[in-house]
Amino acid sequence: MSASRVKIGSTFDVQTDAEARIAMQQQGRQRVHLVLDVSAALNTVLEDLAETTGTTTSNVLRKAIALMDVAVDARRAGKHIVVLDHAPDGRSREIIGI
Repeated sequence: MSASRVKIGSTFDVQTDAEARIAMQQQGRQRVHLVLDVSAALNTVLEDLAETTGTTTSNVLRKAIALMDVAVDARRAGKHIVVLDHAPDGRSREIIGI
């Protein structure tokens, strides 16, 4: 699993292998339609994330899958998934259960 940097506007966005595969499939119109049953609470979370990030719920799910792909590969390599806080107290949180 690797990640590449893709320039979007004036910033760089990290595109994982999973996202690259998704993009290639979309360009070739090789798509699979999924029907997903979720709770009302999870649907609200998806809609809130989509609104906050200015995208669609489908794109939120695509990005979540790409993030999970990175996390699983990191775990396989014996790495830890951590959210760093660059605040003065220097706290960080490890993401577990992936």
